[in-house]
Formats: sequence, C-alpha cells, structure tokens
Amino acid sequence: MATCTVTGTILNASEVAYPNAVVRATPEAADVNLAEIGQGGLGYAVAPVEIRTGALGTFSLTLVRGVRYRLEIPAILYDRVVTIPAIATITFDLLTLLPLIEAAVDRADLDTGTVTVTVTVRCEPIRTLIRLWESVVVEVSETGRGGPWVELDEEPLSDERTSYTVIDAVAAAGNFYRARYRVGATDAPPGDPRETESTASSLLLTPSELRELYLFGIDLTDDDGRPYPDRMFQHYIDAAIDWLHDELDIPIVEERITDETQDHYASDYGRWGYFQLQNYPVTEIEQVAFQYPTMTSPVIINDDWIVLSDGGAHGVVQIVPGQGNIADALLIPGALMPLWSGATGRVPSIWHFTYKAGFRAGSLPGNIKDVLGMRASLGILDIAGDLVAGAGLASFSIGVPGANQSIGTTASATNAGYGARVIQYSSRIKETLPILKRFYGKGSRLYIAG
Repeated sequence: MATCTVTGTILNASEVAYPNAVVRATPEAADVNLAEIGQGGLGYAVAPVEIRTGALGTFSLTLVRGVRYRLEIPAILYDRVVTIPAIATITFDLLTLLPLIEAAVDRADLDTGTVTVTVTVRCEPIRTLIRLWESVVVEVSETGRGGPWVELDEEPLSDERTSYTVIDAVAAAGNFYRARYRVGATDAPPGDPRETESTASSLLLTPSELRELYLFGIDLTDDDGRPYPDRMFQHYIDAAIDWLHDELDIPIVEERITDETQDHYASDYGRWGYFQLQNYPVTEIEQVAFQYPTMTSPVIINDDWIVLSDGGAHGVVQIVPGQGNIADALLIPGALMPLWSGATGRVPSIWHFTYKAGFRAGSLPGNIKDVLGMRASLGILDIAGDLVAGAGLASFSIGVPGANQSIGTTASATNAGYGARVIQYSSRIKETLPILKRFYGKGSRLYIAG
C-alpha cells in the first residue's frame, strides 16, 4: 500500500515552537473518481491517525495515498478535507494548494473523427498561490490514471483569475488530465487526475463562471468548512439548460440532427426553395437532399447552392442555384421533376436535411448565458441559505458568565438566508424570458424570406 508522509511545524504567536499540539487525520468518504484501496484481493484498513507535535513543534504522520482525510490541527484552527497525493512527502499547507481539474470536456468532430478536450483548472486561493508559484502546468495521460504523464501546456498565474483553460487539440477519448504548480525549475505535487467527460454543457457555462459571476460573495461551504462539490454546480447547470430548452423549445447545447424530412410546397419555389427547419439556431448544414419514394437514391444538392438565412438564427434555409442549370441536378431520367415546374402543389417528406443546431462554446449569447447562470444559481442559493449560521437556524445565542451575544439571520421556515438574491434573480429571469421567447421561441418562426 503506497503512503505519503505529511509534515509540518506549529509555532505560537511569538514564533516559538508549540509542542504537544494535536494533529488528527480522519478518513472521509471515498471520492467516486478514485480507485478503492485494494489490490490482488486484499483490502487495506484505513484507520484514523492522531499524534502530537514534538518539543520543536514538528509533526510527521503517514497517510494512505489517494484517500480523502479530514485533517485537523485545532491549535491553528486548521480543518480541511484533502486527498493525499501520490508523492512520498508533502507539507500540510500544500495539501490544500493543489490545483483542481474542474472539467475535462471532449468535443468530437463528427466529420473528421478528431477529439478536442477543453481542460478547466481551478486555482484557489489565488493571492496565496501567486506568492509561492509562477504558473500552473497541465499534464495528460493516454494510458490511465497512473500515467505516464506528458506536459500539455503551462499558464502563468494571475491574481485576477482563479480559472484557467487549456485546449488539447489532439486528444483521445478517455484521456486523463492533472495539474501542478511551478516556480522556476521546481514543480509542486500534482492534483487529482480527472478523466475526460462528454458533457458539452460544461463548455457553455462552467462551474467556475457560476461561482465567480453569479455566486460571488456567497459562502459556498458546509458547516464543516468543506466546499460544495463540483458535481453540485454541474447538476444545476444541466438542470438550467434543460429548463431553458423546454421554455424556448430549441436546443441549447449543440446537437446533430440527422435526416429531418420536409414537405415540398410548389409555392415556396417562387422564394428560392424556402425551408423552415425544426431546430435552430443552425450552426452548420451538412447535407440537403431530395428523394421521391420511387427513386433508388437521393439527389444531393450542391453545397454552394445552400443559403442559411440570418446566420442560422431562425433555421431558415433557401436553395439558390449557382453554376450550371437547376435542371442538371434535378433531372429524373426522361423528365424534369414536377416540383420545380410547379405542376404539383405538395409532395410530402421528400426533402432531407442533416445539420447541427444549438450553441457552440464561446458563441452563447450573453442574455441566454445570463438566464442560465441565474437559473442555475437558484438551487445553490437555496442550499447555501439553509446553511447560514448552521442548517435550519434563524438565530442563535452564545454566552459566557458576564457576556452574551445573539445573532439573527434572514433565514426562517419560509425565507432562505440568501432570499434577497433569489428574489432578484427570479425577477430578472421573469423579465428576460419573454424577450428570449420573442427572438428564439417557436412564435418567432414567421420569418419573411427575401
């Protein structure tokens, strides 16, 4: 069983060694991203460890790598939950200064089969970090959590940023990523590895953006000081995206629509083959074709003839012939198709469209992102509000002989601790949603083609 030695020194206010201070490490529930502590049919017991500092205020305790511990040093009010890194020795203060891979989200190109991974690294507390380190380094492993690891990129730390993004343009599905801090030629221990996920929603609104833009100033820790897990933020982001999808009836996260059929109306061809696609905004038209039931194979429309009106915002497609004659493409052996001559008023489901619709990373309109951020925040604010001053407490009192203090909060049986922000966000969502529906909603589909 691999172990890591955690060391440290405790001093008093006069910077004199503080002996006999308690240092306690208690195993916490396993992280779902980490392997179980077992090998070859053997299970290793992970027991609590408690020691005291020596005459010089120093301590050294041996803990199991990969296991999450609650590390307590009451003399200095230190109480954190940490995952023990895969290194031989580390000082206790560096345990909580490891960079966190917040998201490693892949994006497969449906045409080329290549995979691009966007890696988001969270670095906190940034003002402390920049006094110790110069940059954050992201590494990749193509063979699993155990490596070998190859350096992917290095980003300089800035006191204005806690979130850093690195792109792996030649990734493979199932890669693992981790990060470490660096100063000069000295590297810190790496943080926990993270496997890539196919969660495109993370590219539209990341947990870091949710914390920094919509939850700024909110205490995002539980009663024991442990930060809310990333999966909580991602859950509410995904829920907000699903909610807005239902409200607007359009795809929010980009998706591929395969073989959507459209009827032919002869009257539309006075307007250059007007089509209203069922999903929008359209980001890319992959193929347009038509096929009568009696035809053995479809006729593919030249890409140069396909015009995506209004940048795809409303899903309107028109066909404008370019080089050559329209009859060259639409001639069935022996006769020109009657749909183009107008001899037939309506022919059902002979047009076939394959395209992509939704919003790509970096292209999400500001008003939609704002609504998603506020909506996703509501669930987090409800939880945080319940934990103000302790779960379910509206007020509490503390006292010693001769002195008493009472503290009241805005929390109650019917009002959350952050109720004011919940009301503000709910009001802004209510004001903005009709605007989005007018532009993107199905009622906006009465688009006049030129």
